[in-house]
Amino acid sequence: RESSTKSGKKASKKITRSRTGSGSSEKSSGGSKKEKSVKQKAAAKSSVAPIPEQTNADNPFSAIGDRTPAPGSLFKRQIHRAGMRAIRAIGAGQFGQVFLALQKMPDGTQVERAVKLLKDVKSEADRKEFIHEAEVMLETQNDSLMSMIGVAVQQRPWLMVLEYVEYGDLRNLLLACQKKNIKLTPKEKLLICKEIGTGMAYMESLNFVHCDLAARNVLVGKNNSIRIGDFGMTRRLKTRVRWRGPAMMKVAIRWSAIEVLQERTFTTKSDVWAFGVVMWEVFAYGAMPWLGLTNANVYSATIAGERMKAPADCPKHIYSLMRSTWNATPEARPTFKDISAELHTCFRNMMKTVPRDIGDCIKNSAAPAPKPVATKAKAADDDIDDNLYLAEYHYT
Repeated sequence: RESSTKSGKKASKKITRSRTGSGSSEKSSGGSKKEKSVKQKAAAKSSVAPIPEQTNADNPFSAIGDRTPAPGSLFKRQIHRAGMRAIRAIGAGQFGQVFLALQKMPDGTQVERAVKLLKDVKSEADRKEFIHEAEVMLETQNDSLMSMIGVAVQQRPWLMVLEYVEYGDLRNLLLACQKKNIKLTPKEKLLICKEIGTGMAYMESLNFVHCDLAARNVLVGKNNSIRIGDFGMTRRLKTRVRWRGPAMMKVAIRWSAIEVLQERTFTTKSDVWAFGVVMWEVFAYGAMPWLGLTNANVYSATIAGERMKAPADCPKHIYSLMRSTWNATPEARPTFKDISAELHTCFRNMMKTVPRDIGDCIKNSAAPAPKPVATKAKAADDDIDDNLYLAEYHYT
């Protein structure tokens, strides 16, 4: 799944893309002016953007099958598939593998990108969710949120091209700090929380509910830049104050507010609850929330009013803020606007030390880097008989 071989490149030079047809076609051997005119008029009327595609068999981005029109909302965000070159697989998402890739720019330079693949385009549910996530990113433009560069959805596999965030997800970054004995300062931890809070305050201002906020869905780049991602469950509340999930939906119990567990009701205040859990993850170096309890135990404890204890060395005022986000009454929880303001104030009042680039500290540490924790696999040392990470609860 690496980039094309030299022979593949030579073969591709002998092939050009058909502007209006499906797949590749050999170079035209001629034709009357009248025939060319008819083809040009047909192409002009088509709603399918004339984008060249790669055809190398060993390239994971290679186009397969007939062209179909791009969804209206994404039509203008089509990228040239031929300009994308896969480097290596860097993970697996909900729809398929995620690749590190290079995108060739108009000036000839190459930029690193992350590319999500949707291989099973025949699945109507997957298509809708893929399009939905892309549309959410088009509507949310903020420095603390994941940025989408473009899509290629006219042929299989569908591609979603995203900015590449170098250090990966926040949870694995925190676990790496712990395993390499890199002690973060309170200010460094608070900086991460502050940036996530800023992004969530922006989403709150647009009436977006993330519905799946967790450290695993936050990416970290150079100089501790934060990008909130994974918008597959995100909903915009245009005329309502809440969104009720489907009867058989899956939720991450350890990050879920009481009303989500009992009624599958999502609001910005259920996101606030989840944010409190993310703060706990940050100050606990990526530890699993409610570690030692099964999903059923977590559900019962949350409903009964129990809350997680403060992580070691967590400042009292920070734990107090966490507890306020876990209020049983949604209306009594603070807004993200208030949370963001408080975190900014706390950050300014801390010692005038400059936070380190955490990812760089990990890369330059002499200790071996730990292997990333698989997001859907049970951690071997949890000693619990159910899936703790991405814990799922089915409503019946």
